[in-house]
Amino acid sequence: SVVIGSGLDLPEPDPALDFRRKHGLERPFVLYVGRIDRNKGAVALFAYFQKFLAETGADVDLVLAGKSVVPIPDNPRIRHVGFISEEEKVAALRQCRLLVIPSPYESLSVITLEAWKLGAPVLANARCKVLMGQCLRSNGGLFYGGYAEFAEGLRLLLENPALARRMGEQGRAYVDREYSWETIDAKMEDLFARTG
Repeated sequence: SVVIGSGLDLPEPDPALDFRRKHGLERPFVLYVGRIDRNKGAVALFAYFQKFLAETGADVDLVLAGKSVVPIPDNPRIRHVGFISEEEKVAALRQCRLLVIPSPYESLSVITLEAWKLGAPVLANARCKVLMGQCLRSNGGLFYGGYAEFAEGLRLLLENPALARRMGEQGRAYVDREYSWETIDAKMEDLFARTG
């Protein structure tokens, strides 16, 4: 057997689409994309992010894109923009400071790969061994096992733009190396050659 993986397709960036301007975002922002659900770690993310703001006074917003099935805190620093198109998602990933993945239950997080493809670092829940492994292999993200590590990882990525940029670039190189269609095609051809 062989692990083939999956190729990654993203729409071309639309230079006329400014995600921050469209949604009235004046501060730098951390992005979450997906179903806003307790099982996806959303409730813990809300608590962690609000505690981080209270402790640090950081000039940053949390932007949530996706359908919510849990109440979203009434906090002006937590912005829910609802469902977004693929083109908007690309624009959001290009403009965010980082992508946060609070879910402990991901098997393959496509949004993580998309963030890396666009040069954004990630901050992932260490309870998800798949994401922790991808962060370690790519050097494209940090991971946290509780609030203290979440706060430190977020602080590092927000306060050190050069570090965040380098991690995003390392993530992009990892995706280009492991998830390009050329890599997938080569793995398929090798498998066929060995079984044919």
